[in-house]
Amino acid sequence: MAFNSVGFEATISFLDRGDNLSTMRIGVGGADIAAAQVIIAANIADIVAVTKAYVVSYSIAEKFTNDAARTKANNGEIEEKAVITVNLATPPKKGLLRIPAPVDAIFAGTDGDLWNTVNGANALVVAFLGDFQAGGFSLSDGENIPATNYFVKGRRVHRNSSRG
Repeated sequence: MAFNSVGFEATISFLDRGDNLSTMRIGVGGADIAAAQVIIAANIADIVAVTKAYVVSYSIAEKFTNDAARTKANNGEIEEKAVITVNLATPPKKGLLRIPAPVDAIFAGTDGDLWNTVNGANALVVAFLGDFQAGGFSLSDGENIPATNYFVKGRRVHRNSSRG
């Protein structure tokens, strides 16, 4: 499995009069991130001009795709999620992480209530949550989880889908 660069993508955030937030993702040209930044900076005013919403922010990132062969038989359903509550580095704040189509191995058991309970001591869960500590990924508002005592609880949930 290898992830290969397929260009750049901008995410633009909009806020309406009811304080509802929406995002738009668009591809951005450019040979490198610096060139892509120049393109979005030069063209963001055109987006502002065609919307009544307040343009809150934009971000730009390089997009990578997985070149490994996909086997549908092994794919889960994204309506099933593991919802994990964590302590944030600034107590008493907490954050939520949602994992779509979680692997069965991260749950505490094979049936009953344990089937739906995330095992916070599972090596896969510990590694995943470790990515959100200082110097790694961040949750909303740029916050991280502490190095210890970060797992609060986790449950398997299902979200409805109109696509099947």
